[in-house]
Amino acid sequence: MPRAQGAIRLFTIFGISVFVHWSWFLVALYEVDRTKQYSSVWWSVLEYVAIFAIVTLHEFGHALACRQVGGVANQIVLWPLGGVAYVSPPPRPGATLWSIVAGPLVNLALIPVLLVTLFLSRPISPSPNFTLFIQQLNLINVILLVFNIIPIYPLDGGKILRSVLWFFVGRAQSLMATTIVGFVGVAGMAARIVDDVQAFRREGLGQLLDDEVVHSPCHQGRLKHFAPGWKDGRSNECGRQRHSLSLSRLERGCDASA
Repeated sequence: MPRAQGAIRLFTIFGISVFVHWSWFLVALYEVDRTKQYSSVWWSVLEYVAIFAIVTLHEFGHALACRQVGGVANQIVLWPLGGVAYVSPPPRPGATLWSIVAGPLVNLALIPVLLVTLFLSRPISPSPNFTLFIQQLNLINVILLVFNIIPIYPLDGGKILRSVLWFFVGRAQSLMATTIVGFVGVAGMAARIVDDVQAFRREGLGQLLDDEVVHSPCHQGRLKHFAPGWKDGRSNECGRQRHSLSLSRLERGCDASA
């Protein structure tokens, strides 16, 4: 996790100092340059800054809730992957739970605010960029909320699960149970990613082979005879389905002639 070393102090409010790590600026330049959906680059800059304003509000939710229950919270560090509020709540399950859940609650509270802003801005907005800007903020805020409540430690969802279990099985056992759930969750996500990548590669290879068959000089002449629905290696979807058997036969014929 990032620390204040190598970070720049932005401001201090309510006794909580907010820092931004130097790497944030490098990633910001890349992201702003990559974003091409607005008519002006300044909208991309504004969107990136606004996203981290939402992240900052999320972290202030953690910090202020921690202070409310008697804990210590005096530092927030922003970095390219988000933000970190350094909180130390009292060692009680209720205090820990409130300190953690307050962050996602900020994102939840922002959803109706952004939706109302979007609804009101559409008929009066002088530029489509503003409407797109609010749409993007709302979408990213929802994504941040959903991602944060995944019950995998050390995400907020994993910490919330640990705090809830703490009420029933104690501090040590709740941490162990949350760690196991986190490992299972990460393994499941990794397996799903591997499966999706393999499926994508299979589909891509199948499409490549299909294109090779269709555009092969050997098949161009035979397609007109066996598959009249094809023209110059192209047809509608119905033609593809109707002559799929012919294609497989053509492949065997070309292989034999070769």
